[in-house]
Amino acid sequence: MGLSVGEALEDGIVRLADGRQLGVFLGLYVAHLLLTVGTQSQLAAQRDQFGDDALFEEALLPDELPLALEMPVGVATLLWLLALVGLVAVSLVAFRTLLSSDAVGRPMALFVATANGVVAALVISTAVSFGLVLFVLPGLFLASALAFTYPYVAVDRTNVFEAMRRSWELTRGHRLRVFGVLVVTALGFFAISVVGGLLAIGLGAVPVLAELVNVAVGALAWLFTLSVLASAFDQLETFRTAEAEKWAGVDDELLP
Repeated sequence: MGLSVGEALEDGIVRLADGRQLGVFLGLYVAHLLLTVGTQSQLAAQRDQFGDDALFEEALLPDELPLALEMPVGVATLLWLLALVGLVAVSLVAFRTLLSSDAVGRPMALFVATANGVVAALVISTAVSFGLVLFVLPGLFLASALAFTYPYVAVDRTNVFEAMRRSWELTRGHRLRVFGVLVVTALGFFAISVVGGLLAIGLGAVPVLAELVNVAVGALAWLFTLSVLASAFDQLETFRTAEAEKWAGVDDELLP
């Protein structure tokens, strides 16, 4: 079969118990926190800029921005961008700790891997979004086919386009199940995020604390997503290796 969605979910949850994930979680928390601070600071600066436009404020800006810092829009945007790059870097570190030791080869320097990761995020998100806008199905297909680009960038000395090619090959014949994994991770991410939202509502009397808790739950949801994807990646890599060994030495013309 090659890939079991249920096994990927179960094993992904188990992998979160690895002690190394505490450090990864803290890194993700800091990245998510800075993203939130950057976002809210941008909104606060825009509120000051358009303060005379009541319609703009009521329609687009939330009532409270507890983590906003007083800074120009440009500085807040720069903070947000740096936090996004940091999130990519920590996510790559997460994959290096979540994937099986057999999958981790000779990873490139984190700086280079992060640069490739940022390019991957731009290329894949653009391609998937374009596919979704066109006919929906092409976007879902691309999301499934390129789902394991990041693990390859994280653990191998490969650039983003080679990683995309390898993900395409790895998912060949398994893309429906890979899509199932993506659906499960999306539902899990949503469920965990809902818990964070409920906790934030419960702590509404202390807005800053509520926001900090919500950010922590968001970081946990992201780590859960990475862990399930890592488990699915290991399953397919193990299956690919077993298939290659089974047909090793057989003439290419005789292969099925």
